[in-house]
Amino acid sequence: MEAFTTLAECSKKEIHRRKLEEVIGLILTKMVNKKSGCGMNQFDLGFNPIPAIDIRALGMQREQKVRL
Repeated sequence: MEAFTTLAECSKKEIHRRKLEEVIGLILTKMVNKKSGCGMNQFDLGFNPIPAIDIRALGMQREQKVRL
């Protein structure tokens, strides 16, 4: 998002502004929960929300392997 914004601002090209608008539309229509207004962070290839990976559990598994 930040990269597209900077690109559109610096280049002043219509294509970059249009692509920025596409990214904004994608975020608003697919990546924000309609009820809560909060952003979701993980999706399948069709941009359907999927349960978030518990990063803490992954870290614990790694620590257990290191100890063995």
